[in-house]
Amino acid sequence: MVPMNVDSSTVAATSIITAVITFFFATSVGKIKPAASLALAVVVGIILNAIGVIPIGLLLVVGLSMIVAIFKAITSSPAPSESERRHALGYGNEPQQNTNAPSLKLAASPNTQGEGVGKVEQLTEPSDPQADVRLGVLHRDGNGMPQNYVHSAQCFRRAAEQGNAEAQFNLGTFFIHGHGVSQDYVQAAQWLRKAAEQGYALAQHQLGTLYNGGLGVPKDYVQAARWYRKAAEQGIAIAQYHMGKLFIHGVGVSKDYVQAEHWTRKAAEQGYADAQYHLGIMYEIGAGVAQDCVLALHWCVIARASGCTDTTLDQTLEKLVNLVTPSQRAQAEQSTAEWWAAHHSGT
Repeated sequence: MVPMNVDSSTVAATSIITAVITFFFATSVGKIKPAASLALAVVVGIILNAIGVIPIGLLLVVGLSMIVAIFKAITSSPAPSESERRHALGYGNEPQQNTNAPSLKLAASPNTQGEGVGKVEQLTEPSDPQADVRLGVLHRDGNGMPQNYVHSAQCFRRAAEQGNAEAQFNLGTFFIHGHGVSQDYVQAAQWLRKAAEQGYALAQHQLGTLYNGGLGVPKDYVQAARWYRKAAEQGIAIAQYHMGKLFIHGVGVSKDYVQAEHWTRKAAEQGYADAQYHLGIMYEIGAGVAQDCVLALHWCVIARASGCTDTTLDQTLEKLVNLVTPSQRAQAEQSTAEWWAAHHSGT
């Protein structure tokens, strides 16, 4: 083909158009970086303008650009889908599960709390309160991930708002201690009451404690006794111990040493050290039971072995040891050993 000479303005205009076309194909179709595409377009425009040959040059440049673009489109890999990215990160390799079952796929980051926590929450079924409770416990205890009270509180709140009593109790205790939320006894009382009214024993005891101390609610010993009793009847040792104290002092209930001994013994038999010591004192002074220094020594020794930290315990023990005869002391030692063996056979 014989080049066709045209005037310089036509050459310049056509060179510019060709350069623009080159840039378009290089960036949009060929996926070449804009800087490299611009350099290519400028070079093409300069060459065409210099040689002043339009038809052949135009065809060559456009054709070359299209060939490069098609080659790039064929050889370049498409962007991975979200499922492919999750697979590459190790998610989604588990067997297919029932969609109604809780699913906790933990992917905690080893360096920061927020990163690992965020991934876990995104992969948790938010509509399942039991899953949220379990996840909240993991965050609270730092089990398999960094401990994070803020995220734990968020999990507990989601479940609590759906009526889960365990979550309501946990959220209430968080408000008491200011874990993951601002300390707020009023909020604590509200959430603990929701759980307590569902019969959740630990919440009943904790609500009784709030009434006993006037925290978040007006101080009310009758209400304290009411909630302590509900928890005590469900076997919560610390609530049984508190019921015993209320009956000893006649606070919120009528003073009744027999009832005091009844509840204190229940807590003591469960291994509650303070209750064991108080039961020993009741035997020492004969409150609600017949006075018996051997049994008083028996329970005080057990209380010390159980870890009672009352500062008067050692003094009481010394006094009791001096009150009993050697044979009575041996009797107390034998009964103590038998009780301990019966209650700690699995340890």
